[in-house]
Amino acid sequence: MTKIMYILCLASAILIQPDSTAGESKTAGDEIVVGTFNVHYTAPWQEKMIWEERRDAVVKVLREGDADIIGFQEMETFVGGHWNKDNIQLDWVLEHFPGYSVSSIGDPQLYPSTQPILFRKSRFDALDQGFFFFSPDPDRIYAQPWKGRFPAFCSWSRFRDRESGRSFYVYNLHFDYSSVRNRLNSAELAAERIATREHPFDGVIVLGDFNSPRSFPPVRIVERAGLTVAETRGSTFHFNRGINIQPAIDHVLYSDDFAYRSTRVIRDRLNGEWPSDHYPLFVTLALSLESEAQP
Repeated sequence: MTKIMYILCLASAILIQPDSTAGESKTAGDEIVVGTFNVHYTAPWQEKMIWEERRDAVVKVLREGDADIIGFQEMETFVGGHWNKDNIQLDWVLEHFPGYSVSSIGDPQLYPSTQPILFRKSRFDALDQGFFFFSPDPDRIYAQPWKGRFPAFCSWSRFRDRESGRSFYVYNLHFDYSSVRNRLNSAELAAERIATREHPFDGVIVLGDFNSPRSFPPVRIVERAGLTVAETRGSTFHFNRGINIQPAIDHVLYSDDFAYRSTRVIRDRLNGEWPSDHYPLFVTLALSLESEAQP
């Protein structure tokens, strides 16, 4: 092994090893970094986006993002049905980020577990969780949508920030990519559920893969639930090729209980491998009513 190869291998080993401080709060006391990441499912028959080839890149971008709370979409080991008891992607992330705990998860026969929400267990308490499917029968697990057969849904969790004592909801959604009708109906349902949440005075953060730019109706409909869309420049979906030709379709929205600070999209890869066909998006919010102008 040449000296250069030795150095490269050593650097890679350092990069992917578990970080004993991962998940410990590093943000200012009045700030929270919220992330959303469509990590793309893994399946045994995939010839592209092979999990074992890109999982180290996932660790890299998550470490760079350093989120306090992050919602994932398509975090599943897909076997061709509605559920699978194994989730190798979630296991991998929790192994490398031991400072995080996970909410919006359960027995996949009873609770859809492919959109978990990870949070710093040193800072937050998970108070409650739930889900609803984008369907005429939203409270039935794996319910069919209005059009087509793919069962899309929203997972949610309610958290308490130990530093401020404030509680708030995080909604993690994934809209159908193939049907405009499904996206519009899903947005209406999400806005309704947010508006009728059990604790109406709690703040709200909505994150996820909307499969729509911010100016399109699905995002605007959710925004009408009393939310603001965080500004995001450039693409968040890149076709797994780094092709940045469309506006962001992954978004973070927030109620006026929070103030906007900044947005960061991490467009890195590791050893030529993209972590996903989406870039992870991170938005810093302040737990105060004083807002700064967005870029």
